Amino acid sequence: MAQIPVVYGEWKIEENSWHFVVDMDKGGRMWFLNNGCTLGELTEMARDDYNLGKKTELIELTYSLPVSMLQTMASDTPPMHVTNDRQVSSLIALSRVHMVGLCVYSRVEMDTEKNREGSDEDLGEESEENSDHSTDDEADSSDVNEDGEDSDNIYVRASFPTKEKLLSEVRLTAIMLKFAIKTEKSTKTLFVAKCRVEGCAWMVRASVKNDASTFWVTKYVKDHTCSIGHRMAQRGKSTPKYIGKLFISHLGIIDGLTPQYVKDSMKHMFGIKMDYTTSYRSLIYAQQLVRGTAEDGYASLPAYLHSLFIYSNNKFKYLFLAFGASITGFQYIRRVIVVDGCHLTGKYEGTLLVATAQDGNFQIFPLAFEIVDSEDDASWEWFFFKLRECVSDGYPLVIVSDRHLSTKKTCQTVFPWSKRGICYYHLQHNIVTKFKGKQLMYLVKRVAYAYNLYDYNRYMAELRQIKPDLADYLEEADVSLWSQVHFVGDRYNIKTSNVAESINATLKKANAMEVDQIDTWRYYVKGGTRNCIVDLEHGMCECSVFYIEKIPCLHAIAAALAGGIAVDSLVCPTYSKNYLFAAYSANIYPQISEVQGVQLSICLPPDIRRKPSRRNEVSVAIMARNC
Repeated sequence: MAQIPVVYGEWKIEENSWHFVVDMDKGGRMWFLNNGCTLGELTEMARDDYNLGKKTELIELTYSLPVSMLQTMASDTPPMHVTNDRQVSSLIALSRVHMVGLCVYSRVEMDTEKNREGSDEDLGEESEENSDHSTDDEADSSDVNEDGEDSDNIYVRASFPTKEKLLSEVRLTAIMLKFAIKTEKSTKTLFVAKCRVEGCAWMVRASVKNDASTFWVTKYVKDHTCSIGHRMAQRGKSTPKYIGKLFISHLGIIDGLTPQYVKDSMKHMFGIKMDYTTSYRSLIYAQQLVRGTAEDGYASLPAYLHSLFIYSNNKFKYLFLAFGASITGFQYIRRVIVVDGCHLTGKYEGTLLVATAQDGNFQIFPLAFEIVDSEDDASWEWFFFKLRECVSDGYPLVIVSDRHLSTKKTCQTVFPWSKRGICYYHLQHNIVTKFKGKQLMYLVKRVAYAYNLYDYNRYMAELRQIKPDLADYLEEADVSLWSQVHFVGDRYNIKTSNVAESINATLKKANAMEVDQIDTWRYYVKGGTRNCIVDLEHGMCECSVFYIEKIPCLHAIAAALAGGIAVDSLVCPTYSKNYLFAAYSANIYPQISEVQGVQLSICLPPDIRRKPSRRNEVSVAIMARNC
């Protein structure tokens, strides 16, 4: 076993003689090497002891020959390099006779072919010194991962459309290579940046030539003359603002992004490590760059909308939005509107009220939206009054909602001629929460979706036998609002899949049924779960499926096949292809800057009603207790 001291630094040649300059910040190590030790093992020991990257750092292992040997050699004899396993064996053998110290040096790996694939996208930041952007919640740009690579987009005669793009490329290079820059000079026609370590040769100089805004690189010193230790000590940090720009230029903004995704992306692509707060602020800034701020959104509302409720002090109150395409298309949709509200989590919070329908292919058809401060009588009443202007009262209408008292009250006031129902899924949530009856939901669903009284009574009796209080709760909730068989009006059936699939699935079973014709339109069909009389003229069947869904049931299909009637002619027209195309035939146009004949008003964001923080609540409780 050989005992070898190890230090980190780099070799310098002065006055025709080689000297090793030790990096005091890195310190020294002591290695004990066995016979048969390999170069790979030495390299891994150096990486582990000095925290060097596995791919970005090329490690050089060198040592100086003993003084007794150098006396017989030239004064400029270079240090010995350990480049293979045989050289490691020579080092171990020499250390048994003389005291030999091993020197470790690392440098960033360059791959010029690969680096030419970089881009000149805009990652711009204001022309300031990079290391001056350092706060507690910023990302540590020095902690580059092992995949960091140099971006070789900077070279002599390279051009950049603006100074911002030049600066962003310089900053990206500094991030990838783990050093900090300082701006020596920045004017409209000249930009000079250097490595922040005093005396280092790295620098880039660019100036404007022919074009008034294009910057051309006139000088670029690519190699650093400072030590890695000094570079690391001067490393800078990247602000959330810069990270946001970097994220947009390489990935863009899409719905559903989370701060964790930004954090992981920046670490994987650029090696930037950040905490959750920094990634959150970076995402917010990136979204603002693409979509504008919340204040910009409120200011642009008057140019886009006509139904806007604004206080006398120009503060936003309510907003109602219904696209003309949706209003036109609704006449081809089943006349069942589902309304609901959800809380907004943006800067100014609020509540989003929505009204949707369902097209003939069972897809959501957006009808109207409203932004309000909260769900109360005033907001729901204004929403329904505006919605009424979009819906004709010449045809039956069904409105489905949750059990919110304001919804029920205002709906009866504004739409007295409509039929109201409550959403089964809201009812299901209440049951699970109140009765802990998740295991009984299959039975509750059968009760709610029963097509005839026989099945409804049978399932309700079974439910009452298992949990009487749950059965009483359902009946007290008004069965006409949630039960399919008791509902007054055409609510259809929102749980069914595609109409064509429903028909095709039953054709095979219908062919096996026995059908007896009673008269021109009525048939007696034997088969399925029960025997039924079908009236094709009025769209009726004793199983009630045909009447409720407006889609032929198994018995109706069998009767139509026996009578030579086309099955698709029995389907409600709202399910047809022509109606589906007509519902989406109108266009939705983008925002326009000016509206002729309309005087635009000023719209400011609403006042925020913040809830007291946990800390304030605790303080109030302590003060009350001490009184």
